[in-house]
Amino acid sequence: MTNFEYNINMEEKNKGELCNAFVINNNSKSSYFAFEIITMREIEDFDGGTEIKHIESKEEYHLYEEISLDEPFYRVMALYREESKKSRVLAEFHDVKDAVLFLEELTGLPAYIYSY
Repeated sequence: MTNFEYNINMEEKNKGELCNAFVINNNSKSSYFAFEIITMREIEDFDGGTEIKHIESKEEYHLYEEISLDEPFYRVMALYREESKKSRVLAEFHDVKDAVLFLEELTGLPAYIYSY
């Protein structure tokens, strides 16, 4: 079973609620040292507006479940080597499988998923 097939199996078991993944960039000439997938939710704020929130844990996911306006989405980020810059959004996906596939095609490496 490949890592991508494993990821799809895990996504099916966990309904894709929370997915955080990380891939080191092996290209030393690149401005980026790594790439990651993070789970995002649009939630209502107390002023009647909305905000996009990075969800880091199952507890946080369930905490925001009732005030979320939509299903989670998955953001693929590039992390800069330079300390003065933090990260850049590369793409956003509604399906975790598409985010994992994008990251693996981009880097040529399997995405290490550290939370579901």
